[in-house]
Order: sequence, then C-alpha cells, then structure tokens
Amino acid sequence: MKANLKILVVQMNILSNVFGTDVRKTNVEHACKLLEKHLASNKEVDIAVLPEEFYAGAGYGPISLQDDEDTIRETVFEKLCNIAVKYNVNIVGALSTKFNETGFKGNNIGFVIERNGKLAPKYQERFHQTESEKPFSYSGEEYVLFDLDCAKLGMVIGVDIFYPEIARNMVLKAAEILINPILAPGVKEKDLFPDNLYRICSTARAMENQIFVVTVNGVGQFAHVDMPIFGESIVSGPTGILQDLGNDEEVKVVELDESIKNEAKKNMDLYALRNDKMCSVI
Repeated sequence: MKANLKILVVQMNILSNVFGTDVRKTNVEHACKLLEKHLASNKEVDIAVLPEEFYAGAGYGPISLQDDEDTIRETVFEKLCNIAVKYNVNIVGALSTKFNETGFKGNNIGFVIERNGKLAPKYQERFHQTESEKPFSYSGEEYVLFDLDCAKLGMVIGVDIFYPEIARNMVLKAAEILINPILAPGVKEKDLFPDNLYRICSTARAMENQIFVVTVNGVGQFAHVDMPIFGESIVSGPTGILQDLGNDEEVKVVELDESIKNEAKKNMDLYALRNDKMCSVI
C-alpha cells in the first residue's frame, strides 16, 4: 500500500424513485459534478469513492427495474472513465445491474475504474441482501480483489460489512484496504440499524484486521419507506475512527498513513497471533 494514500469520500445526495427511472440521469450528473469540482482542487487523490446505489438510490421495484450492463456502461461507466483519466484517479462505487434478461432480479456490484480509464474486468458482487432486496437481487459467490497502483483493494458492499467473515477473508487474500459503499437509512429516534450498527461494524472490521476501512454512505430520502438516507460516512484504521462525516452532503479528502498500521502491528500483530486451526478460511 502507498505510504500516504489519499481517499476522496463522496457523501452525495441521492434521488430515489420506484415509479420510474428519470432520477438516474440526474444522480449520475450530480456525481460527476461533485467529482470534477473536488478533484480539480485536490490533484493528488488516489481513490474517489461513491456510495452504494448512487445511480438509482433505493429506487428499484416492479416498475423501475435494474438497467442492463450495456446501459450502465453507456450512462455511468463511460462518464466516470473520462473523469478518471482527466484527474488521474481511481474511482470506486457500487450499483445494481442486470446480467440476465429473464426475470426481475439484478446483481449488486462493486466496480473499479483505474486511472487510465479502464474498467476492471471483474466486479465484486454483494453477498448478502436485505429482505426487501431479495425479490430483486442475486447474491454473489466469489471474492474479487483489485490490484491498483496504490493498494490492493477489497470491496465490502452494503450490509456485507455486518459479517466479519467477509472482511477477514479479503484480508487473508491480501487486501490492504477495504472500501464499503453503503446506502444506509435511519433516523436518530428510530434507527433501522440500531446504534449505528454499520459504523460500529466498519470500525470493528478495521481494528480487528488492522487495516483501513472506508465506508461511504449517501444522503437523501428513501422512496418506499419514511426514512432518510442519513450519511455519517466513516473512515477507520487499526486504532479506531480516523474521520467521520455528518448528515448532509459532504465531500472530504482523507489521508491514510500506513505508519498507523505498522505501529499497531508492532504493538500487537493480530494476524500473526491468529490461531488458524480455530479460525477457518475460505
């Protein structure tokens, strides 16, 4: 991993609509504008991270189905590839698309676009679905790691951050940093994830694996439930929380200093001390 790796956390406002697909173009345009604005003034960013479902929000249903891969390439990836080349940055995010034209189901995928504008040949599919997503989403079955020029990256998408086995297996497969694009709803008085479960789990994954975990959420309003998408993106490392964001749209550069990881391992190398007879791996 690069000694001082710079991450652009894009906690953007996301529109959702279960009765149509009109908001998708607006969301992509907004994401591109935010990337252009902040990358222009931050020349040395290594990885820009977009939230899960920055494309369609929580806007899939019987009327507004996932788009096919060709549509996603044309309406999303081509635009992001141009930005990656223009600003010499890797771009990471997650959305839902259809690989199979039969039925209503799609795949929640994490994608990586490299600095040269090339889309990584494989996607990381999400392993877990919520009850409301199961009718419309398949579950992934393969771990995919991305060898970037600045780090070996693993993607833990959405609710997969709740499952420590996912992060641990990626680290055992040599991931140096984990990116967690998520779309998490809730309100303080009635939180969908009690006590900000995703923030706690993200920090735990960082500390127990002694790596950096970047969780990027959006802001906005869910289309089918009376709950906001409430932001609070978080970047954690081996020593705990390094940076957290608020409840509004916010874009921030966070620097990951590898010396933090090295110092933590010097004090207690959890990986080296691991009893692999009792801690099974895939």
